[in-house]
Amino acid sequence: MLQSYYTKPCGDQVIIQCRIESVSCVTDVYWEKFSNNSSEKITRDENGYHGRTFTTTSPSLTIDHVTKNDAGTYICHATNASGKGTSKSATLILNGGWSGSNYDETYRVIDGMRLNGRKTSLLYSVLVYTALRGSFSLEQEDSNILREIVKAINPDEEGSVILERKFLEMKLVPHFLKRTENLTYEPKNQVVKNTIINSFAKECKECFLKICSFDIIDQVRHEENAFTMARAFIERMKFDRRDAFHIGEYIEKLGKEIDDETMDIFVDMVQQCEDITFDHIDLLLDGLTKIGTDFEVFRKLPRLYDIFYCKVDIYQNTLFHHIVAIYSVKEKYKLYIQHFCENKFSMLQIRNMEGHSAIDFASYLGRTECIAIVVCNIKAGSQPILDGILQMATSGLNTLQMQNNTRLINISLPNIAYGKRDDYTNIFQLIGKGPGITSNNENNEDAGCGVSSSYHSDEDDVYMDRETFVDPINELLSLLLPAELIEILRSVNN
Repeated sequence: MLQSYYTKPCGDQVIIQCRIESVSCVTDVYWEKFSNNSSEKITRDENGYHGRTFTTTSPSLTIDHVTKNDAGTYICHATNASGKGTSKSATLILNGGWSGSNYDETYRVIDGMRLNGRKTSLLYSVLVYTALRGSFSLEQEDSNILREIVKAINPDEEGSVILERKFLEMKLVPHFLKRTENLTYEPKNQVVKNTIINSFAKECKECFLKICSFDIIDQVRHEENAFTMARAFIERMKFDRRDAFHIGEYIEKLGKEIDDETMDIFVDMVQQCEDITFDHIDLLLDGLTKIGTDFEVFRKLPRLYDIFYCKVDIYQNTLFHHIVAIYSVKEKYKLYIQHFCENKFSMLQIRNMEGHSAIDFASYLGRTECIAIVVCNIKAGSQPILDGILQMATSGLNTLQMQNNTRLINISLPNIAYGKRDDYTNIFQLIGKGPGITSNNENNEDAGCGVSSSYHSDEDDVYMDRETFVDPINELLSLLLPAELIEILRSVNN
């Protein structure tokens, strides 16, 4: 051992120097630390001793950013073919120094962790996670987020991230973190938190904006240009779809405080992004409208409407194709259909790659309530819409009655349920046309709500007046069904 005592302030680096003299090749080296009447073995691959690097040819022990837990007496052990040798002892004494309350010194220590090797940068990643997300838990931490931080610091890093509580507490508590009663960790104080935020934001801005809390986003948004902020929102949605809800909440909270350029770029990016799915847009709308209870954000930021023209699956369906397909699942979907029918009716008329609109889906699947909302909001001159409803509802009813597994519509959702027979007959009644309907409103282009019509059904059959039904519907069926199926239907009716 070249030196018997080392006196260092907390946060500094110390190198406990040692030189080995051996005739034969040294096969193993390890260190031993003695403190508080106990000993601890330190090997080269010991998890929890990052920064303590040594080899058989260079046995000196390096400790980066020493803490009070590093104080103690150290001895080096070396082994060769003849046996084992032990060095004299060296004692490390800490004399105060860095306290974590001075910003410049804190920045020097924390940012240094980012640069000093794999294990120290892992500790730095934990600090970043804690500062950007508020707290860190070994039991509940989001490994995807931690891994994203690690990759931002070391792009070549691969594999899982493994941490031990002993390692974390020895190196990060109490100088950087404080432990709460439920075994989570938080930044020790505001100086430490600000230091971590500034250090990571300076070196890894894209990752910083992608994972930080929205409280921090709010603090830094004025410092970023419109493109950077809009891109950050998109990257957050792609990284964790749940963030789409929080982005919606954030936009709703800020309202007109968000500059028009950021909003325009964000809307354009959403429309152009191929990775945006129904779940992303659904959650974004939930956040914007407080789950369908408040649509004021669209009055403040009407440009937001354009987001919902985007296609969300391989069939080029929109949000509204999906909503009518799963309409009965959640009450919020009724609120969405009502609002957009009243304010942006054209969105329900957007056609997918097969030429079908959300109104077509609702008609075909027997979504009576959706069609009622549509009928209440169509304007004069909308006869083609009513004709389309008749055509798709008739096709859906025929598919239901014949128990045909072939669907006329395509959507990336499993187990889509058809309506019941009464749902289809109610749709016919709403539009004043169709099987069993003699319209009292035949020449009125605006069918409106509550149209009067004659109709009869019971549990087992649908009765039709052949004078009013067979001729026009036969023509329609000839377009929708093979001739063989039409003959079957005729024989059943007879």
